[in-house]
Amino acid sequence: MELEPKFIFSYISRAFIKAEAGDHNGAIADINLAIQDQPDSDWLYVLRGQLRKRAGDLDNAVQDYDRALYIKPTSARALYARGIANYLKGEYRLAVADIESSIILEPDKQGYKSVMLYLATIGNGGDGTSDLVNNTRHIDAAAWPAPIVSLFLEKSTPHELISSIQEQNPYKRRARVCAANYFVSQRYLLRGEKTQATYFLRETIRHCPRSTIQYVGAVSDLK
Repeated sequence: MELEPKFIFSYISRAFIKAEAGDHNGAIADINLAIQDQPDSDWLYVLRGQLRKRAGDLDNAVQDYDRALYIKPTSARALYARGIANYLKGEYRLAVADIESSIILEPDKQGYKSVMLYLATIGNGGDGTSDLVNNTRHIDAAAWPAPIVSLFLEKSTPHELISSIQEQNPYKRRARVCAANYFVSQRYLLRGEKTQATYFLRETIRHCPRSTIQYVGAVSDLK
């Protein structure tokens, strides 16, 4: 499919179609074309970083987020994305700094950012419990992903988290099962319970699409 450079969203759409099909190189090549057309777009560098992160190319993903933040230092999206990449790399101190800055710029409405900040803080040798409590006070305790927050606050068990998924929409259900297995695996890793962690990491790989950060993280943790 030959496209004029001005049709930037066509490049982006084609890139994500290729990424879902597993053609990461082709997807990145399309984003490269979009960047040639709009080299000062922080958003495009974040998109390319996301594609690289999904492909497991974390170092180059971080470089893309660096470029996005050079263009727009106040990009909460780029800060959070770089924080997750650093978390997956085991660079917990850097992950904490980025995720904290992202939350300051764009408060966490759902709870996922706060959970990732908690995990990064623990990985960095700290205790993120008070921040997790404070950052999630506003979320609906009966709505997803509140059960994930409850897991790390020791208010529920892994079994209760998995059992809480009652979503009937198959796409949403798959996403929640994916997330639940990944976060349960992280809980067991924090506790040093490798056998249980390995089981849930494998469940993450079984249930999560290859394009998700959970899948990438599980593959990395199993190495």
